[in-house]
Amino acid sequence: MNIYTIMQHRYSQINQQVICFWIFLMPASLLLFLAKFARPVSITFSQVTLFILGWISWTFGEYIAHRFWMHNRPETGKPRKITNHQYHHTHPTELKIKDSHRIMLLVPGVLIMLYALLRLNYFTIFAGFYTGFMSYQFMHVILHRRWAYAVFTRLMQHHILHHCKFTNKCFGVTVTWWDIAFNTSAPKNYKVPDKIINYYFGESQKINLPKSAEIIKIKQTFYTN
Repeated sequence: MNIYTIMQHRYSQINQQVICFWIFLMPASLLLFLAKFARPVSITFSQVTLFILGWISWTFGEYIAHRFWMHNRPETGKPRKITNHQYHHTHPTELKIKDSHRIMLLVPGVLIMLYALLRLNYFTIFAGFYTGFMSYQFMHVILHRRWAYAVFTRLMQHHILHHCKFTNKCFGVTVTWWDIAFNTSAPKNYKVPDKIINYYFGESQKINLPKSAEIIKIKQTFYTN
């Protein structure tokens, strides 16, 4: 891939991010407007709206980071160091962040919530944002547990397809609506094959590929959109 093609790809990615951001501003602005003008009438409603705004802001940031920063980098043809995220795709049962790390996130989370309740101002947006961040950390590990398939069936299928079938789609982890809004969902009514589910949970003996072959398979779609 020559320098012109790489620059063209990067421009396209930046342009898509800008479009996504402007679309996100519509619901975000509406929530901010509601919170501001509802405050004299109901401070509770205003604070809940600000919290929802913060949480939705996280879900959008999660989507953008996953789609454009962890994926969709142009392939230059040169050997590329395997990133942590790409390694996670080829080894879905291995999670770098441990449960103890996630539990530690609860301590600042409680303090942030208490401060937001005391102040009752726009800091509540950050409280909602941090709650979204914590939700992502816990939901990600939950989506890699077999028992969760019965509880979060649709979200689990969404994540499995991103891992093992459509690595250039299904970027949302805690929610799927940004994939729907930006047309990056998997094909409708696509049934996840059992062999993919087993591979995802590390239970398949049939799909026991060498690490190099796994990486090549994932790289075929990892950086494309």
